Amino acid sequence: MAGENMKKSKTLGLVAVLALSIGLAYAAPMIIAQMNIQLLPNVLEGPKAEFTVDVVYADFNTVDYQRTDEFYNQDGSLNHAETYPATNVTYNVVLRVTNPSDQPATLYEVTFAAGQDISVKDSILGGTIYDFGFTPENPFVAGRHFGGIVDGVYLDGKWVNVTWIPEVQYEDNGTMVTVQYPLNLFSLTQSSWQGGIISGPLSPENIAAFSVNHNLNGTIPDLPANASETGVWFEGIPITEYYDQYGNPLVTEMYINGAWVDVTGRVTVDNAQPMTTVSNMLVNEVFTFGAQPYANMNSTVGPVTALPTWGNWGTGRTFFWFPWDYGSQPFNSTFAPHESRLIAFNHTQPFIMMTEDSPPSNGIAALKSANLQLYASASNYITNWPVNGTYYNTVSTTTQITMLQFEQTPNGYVFNAILDDNQVFQRGNSNYEVIVAPRIEP
Repeated sequence: MAGENMKKSKTLGLVAVLALSIGLAYAAPMIIAQMNIQLLPNVLEGPKAEFTVDVVYADFNTVDYQRTDEFYNQDGSLNHAETYPATNVTYNVVLRVTNPSDQPATLYEVTFAAGQDISVKDSILGGTIYDFGFTPENPFVAGRHFGGIVDGVYLDGKWVNVTWIPEVQYEDNGTMVTVQYPLNLFSLTQSSWQGGIISGPLSPENIAAFSVNHNLNGTIPDLPANASETGVWFEGIPITEYYDQYGNPLVTEMYINGAWVDVTGRVTVDNAQPMTTVSNMLVNEVFTFGAQPYANMNSTVGPVTALPTWGNWGTGRTFFWFPWDYGSQPFNSTFAPHESRLIAFNHTQPFIMMTEDSPPSNGIAALKSANLQLYASASNYITNWPVNGTYYNTVSTTTQITMLQFEQTPNGYVFNAILDDNQVFQRGNSNYEVIVAPRIEP
């Protein structure tokens, strides 16, 4: 009962604030009706499989060499050649992925990243930052940004959960067409810059103007007197978070009264999300094994379950494969109840080492000094489509961060928690699975 009273207090407090901002007397029912608020998508929670993921084997090897690139003229003749120091990083990483539930579930994504340091910090939106160790003067150059719409925030200690956006229109054969909710929210996800469009509310000029004093736009604009006639009210608060390459927050932007406002240090949420940062990374890889979770924003094709997101959600030298369409042996992404499989990543990744500090020099140093950490994640769902017109969220993601204890061998650095001396890995049912088999001596 106390929780219900608290929620009512938050809502009524918000309506009172909105009433003052548009110059109306406080009368909750009248204001809500007048505003015609578009509601957040109502996604019901369903059962979840909660897969587990464990690093059971990792083998890394580095080889230094000289790489030569040739540059040609338009007529095909050789112009010149340049030679660079380079390093090949070869890895073989094996994860044990298990479905501990009593229901079949689909593994749709699994990933790993190895780096010198892996940290997890609270944030509003959550995300993953993969960083090779670039150190530019402006932290935004190597930084990351994440954008999305949350159910509400505390701005200067006051609960806010409704946003106004001006009407969005486009021209179609001389007729102006109004973009309907929630597709109109895509206008929040971009900023124009020199005739082009980039993701997020801050343009490069904004970024260049950034300082520790946050001399961006920190003033909340007045709401237009005719806001309800010229725009749309909707539940939720658009937020964009900017971070440096080490996962340290730089700027938080909030969309208020038709404009993005710098609210750094002024907003908090009830349910903080993890921001995972892999710093001074050595390598990382992502497998996507099937359709991503259902996320529909068009009410004409099915129930609306999501609102727009934007930003660079983890970048770096990441490799994506789509194994469900791989050759004659596609990956079976459905895990039976209590089924466990070994998923293997193996690849050779080249790096040009222009200087001693070129990435991934710090990651290689971490490997050789036995200070390498490994991040692994597995994402799954039980169902991925509406049932009788209703979508149930059955998505879950499991992560693991571990400091690997490597043994140096003539062939590199090995972490082994699964193979006996008389055992080896053999290919399993697909190119992405292995099994443990007896070693056969020649």
